[in-house]
Amino acid sequence: MALRYAICALWILDTAHQVFVTHTVYTMVITRWCSVSVLSATPWSVLAGIVVTSISNFAVRTVFGNRLFRLSGNSYFIIAPNVLGNLLSLAGYLVFVIRASPLTLFQFGTVNWSLYMGIAAGFAADIWLAACFIVILAKSRTGFTRTDSILRTLMIYCVNTTLITSICEMMTVISFAVLSKTSIDYVFFVLSPKLLFNSLLATYNARQEMRETAHGSDDLISVHLSRSPQVLIADTYNLTSTPISSVHIGKKTDPNVYGLRHIAEANHVPE
Repeated sequence: MALRYAICALWILDTAHQVFVTHTVYTMVITRWCSVSVLSATPWSVLAGIVVTSISNFAVRTVFGNRLFRLSGNSYFIIAPNVLGNLLSLAGYLVFVIRASPLTLFQFGTVNWSLYMGIAAGFAADIWLAACFIVILAKSRTGFTRTDSILRTLMIYCVNTTLITSICEMMTVISFAVLSKTSIDYVFFVLSPKLLFNSLLATYNARQEMRETAHGSDDLISVHLSRSPQVLIADTYNLTSTPISSVHIGKKTDPNVYGLRHIAEANHVPE
């Protein structure tokens, strides 16, 4: 239930972000067109959009971090760098908004260090998340076709998410540093929260397909694996509707044998 509220809140933030971006573009392109003196003034929606972006990115990375925390067996050591990077990213954006509020658009370069810190910290947090997810998922491979297929799908999601968001963040920094007197960096910056949010939604939208891959109609035997990596993965990515304390493995005569067959009856321990 908490996750549903979180997704709902992120949808609201995404909508607000789109409203601020639309207002900024309309103000700069239509209302203030051909007026250099007026163009230098910062529309209120620019800084408001940065605040929404920082909160949205923080929330999405928190959801990913919670997933990593559960997948790692509640390891505080693994989750600590993500928490630190996430907090530094949020702080960097908010400091930039506070310091840039009395400045014109062309003066933003004087407080660029805080924006660099926010983007760099977010970049580091994304890289750490993806690396940890890939290592944990790779170590969870069983050699069974269906299980490994699901794990490969999850790893691809991790790589694609990090690659796209990282490229966007790098382009934001480069354009802001090289073309600080233009608004080119804004084009890349506004994509960041949408890419992160959609990467989160993509993993949840793929659950049904992964469930269908994981489930089958073969003869099964039950094996108790209450803390196995496969069970942690299934619980973390919500591949079953109930908590898992055992999994089913196909009989050796079954050509479709695999290791992540989820139980039909939760908390069943074989005799």
